[in-house]
Amino acid sequence: MTTEDRLAAVEQFQQEATTAIREANENVTMLVGVIGVQGQDIKHVLETQEIHTELLRELNLNIAEMKECQGEHTELLHAHTALLQQILARLPAPDQA
Repeated sequence: MTTEDRLAAVEQFQQEATTAIREANENVTMLVGVIGVQGQDIKHVLETQEIHTELLRELNLNIAEMKECQGEHTELLHAHTALLQQILARLPAPDQA
């Protein structure tokens, strides 16, 4: 192999290596962009999850308050029902009127 052949082989290798390095740099640049966008997406998902978690807490509190109020109303209804039954027991029967 002559010096010129060896020089041509080195130049060919250098050109191929330069192309490969350029392609690798382009791929790295694209990946960095994708990673950045995914990072923003993940941040948005986490923020949305925090909002939904807080909304669920508020809904659970509202439901608990409604159940408590419903229980109070049920007790009051039972008390009124008992009172009405006592009143009806003291009234004369319809055939006695």
